[in-house]
Amino acid sequence: MRITDSMRYNTMVNNLNNSLSGYSEISEQIATQKKVNRASDDPVAATRILDIQRGKAANEQYKQNMGISTSWISATETTLSSAYDMLKTATGIAMGSMGADAVTREYAAANVQDIIDSMRSLANTKWGDRYLFSGTRQDTAPFTEAPTAATIGPVQTAGSNTFAGTVASSGTYTGDANKTYVLEITSAGALGTATYRFSTDGGMTWNTEPPVLITPASGVGINLGDGVTLTLTGAGALGLSDSFSVNATVAATIQPAQAAGGNLFAGTVASSGAYTGSANKSYELEITSAGVLGTATYRLSTDGGTTWGANTPTPANGIISLGDGVTLTLTGAGALGLNDSFYVNTSVIATIQPAQVAGGNVFAGSVASSGIYTGDTNKTYALKITSDGALGTATYKFSTDGGRTWNTNAPAPDLTTPADGIISLGDGMTLTFDDALGTKSFGENDVFYVNATAAGYYQGNDERLSLAINRGTVDEYSLTGAEVFTAAGAGGVDIFRTLYALKDALASDAVANTAGGTPVTAATLLKDIDGYTGYLNTDHLHLEGTDTDGNFVSDDSLTITDTTTMGDLLGRIESVFGDVTASIASDGKLNVADNSSGASLLAVQVGVRNANASLDATLQFNVGQTSLVDQQKSLSDRVADLQAAQKQILLNQAECGTRTAHLEIVKSNVTAFDESLSSLLSETLDANVTELAMKLSMKEIALKSSYSIAAKLESTSILDFLQ
Repeated sequence: MRITDSMRYNTMVNNLNNSLSGYSEISEQIATQKKVNRASDDPVAATRILDIQRGKAANEQYKQNMGISTSWISATETTLSSAYDMLKTATGIAMGSMGADAVTREYAAANVQDIIDSMRSLANTKWGDRYLFSGTRQDTAPFTEAPTAATIGPVQTAGSNTFAGTVASSGTYTGDANKTYVLEITSAGALGTATYRFSTDGGMTWNTEPPVLITPASGVGINLGDGVTLTLTGAGALGLSDSFSVNATVAATIQPAQAAGGNLFAGTVASSGAYTGSANKSYELEITSAGVLGTATYRLSTDGGTTWGANTPTPANGIISLGDGVTLTLTGAGALGLNDSFYVNTSVIATIQPAQVAGGNVFAGSVASSGIYTGDTNKTYALKITSDGALGTATYKFSTDGGRTWNTNAPAPDLTTPADGIISLGDGMTLTFDDALGTKSFGENDVFYVNATAAGYYQGNDERLSLAINRGTVDEYSLTGAEVFTAAGAGGVDIFRTLYALKDALASDAVANTAGGTPVTAATLLKDIDGYTGYLNTDHLHLEGTDTDGNFVSDDSLTITDTTTMGDLLGRIESVFGDVTASIASDGKLNVADNSSGASLLAVQVGVRNANASLDATLQFNVGQTSLVDQQKSLSDRVADLQAAQKQILLNQAECGTRTAHLEIVKSNVTAFDESLSSLLSETLDANVTELAMKLSMKEIALKSSYSIAAKLESTSILDFLQ
């Protein structure tokens, strides 16, 4: 092959370009000190680098989250320490006031009020722009100056909802904790078609059990599924644990043969035929002497083993007729063992048997079963009363396997929205939807929120704030006001109610109420009490405090009219606060005595609530004690409560310490992992400058050689090039 000058020239140019490219690549690596400067340099290494960098970015976020958690917990610990000190001060005041005179107690009560105000400020502490103790509900301060009645807030809708109808919340909240209810549409459609699920904790968990089932009114059927209906009729009450059962059978079938668990026979068994019997039967075949087919013998029962036929040799072909068109076929060369057993169940046409009543039932009404059975297996349905009462009040559960399992054991399916749009979420909470007769349908994933607040001082919720601090690890870094300051905490102490009870116990004497300058009596009209101005017929007596069992009570049920007397007030106090005696002293002072045994938990406050729900300060009663002994006993009880409150604060401080230690461990692990990723990244990405310098020197020699050859070629004439 003839090598021309043009070929030599082209080869020289290519070599020169390659040398320049290699020289530039190494020069860039030396300048950046990186082996990979773009994905095309090394696609495999580039992918690995991206994965490592994503891992390091995640670690950085985890570290930031841990920093937030640590700072939050530190602020919480500082606040709890101050709260503990205040409770110690309050305890000292209570102990020092035992047996003190009225003036001293009055001064001490004022000091306790200062502690209450300071404690409220602590409970409403913010970290940045968020409340430390409000849970996930950050739109309001967690603690109010005065306790509030239970409330159900307005419905809030998600911005992406497609539902254009109306929705309203209603009811009287009966829950003992603040909650955020969430209802989410799980399949689109109009009311009566769309399905939903609901949550009582802001969407962290969803209804996993069916709601409590309430018996319908007399004569209205209860649907048990598969076409089976049970109808209870009568005015009598249903008793707790009353039970009713219904047997349902499918159309004539021969079920697959089953072999007993301990059988020796290793072959197969099958049932076949067309069942011609007139009743459901359970066939059982039992081997009475061991051996192979054709040698072993068997006996047969058609009533599930209650009675048996004679011993019979097994046929060699393994085909055994059981009667009524049922055939059992045994296949296999293995031996049959003594007492090997095989079963076949059969059933006749689909039927729903009459309902049966358990012998110990209290219900004296009638019960009937009805329907057309659509199930594919025979079942025994059982219905059991779980709370007694009349039809429409009593609750029940049901079973489709004779009572072995109940409908409460399995997660509930999505619930279908009712056609009338009224959905009860429990604890007195009701949502009412109006879809304009189906013209404004729900969209899938439409969401509706409602905040419900229990009676008391706390306005936050019971949901802790959380952040991811490692792969698969979420840290709940906040404490809720409920677990720190209310009876929901580990010590079971409501700190604000305890402090208010201490203040009441320190109050010198009851305020003397007068009407026309004369001490009030039981017959005095409330509207006539001196100082009660601006009286309206819509005003209510407001009772609040702790009953003799230690339960928080709040009552606005007594409306003040032109005829409402102090006697009505006394009667209402005795009705609301338990075993107490309310009386009016000759000087017009209101006293309430605790008649129960043991330490007194009683704390009574009386006032007036206007129609706009605000408290009217013109009529207030400071409830006094009946004797100095009672006052000292009450102070002793308050000291015990305050000590329990201090313990509750300490338990929460200990939890903060535990969480801080946990964060340190996780932080150490994340840091160690991040260091290993950094090492791996350096190994993959960082260049060896010494090695690159040697390579650059070699590339430089090659490049100079290329330039030298190029120079010689360029010295040739044009004629040489064209040859």
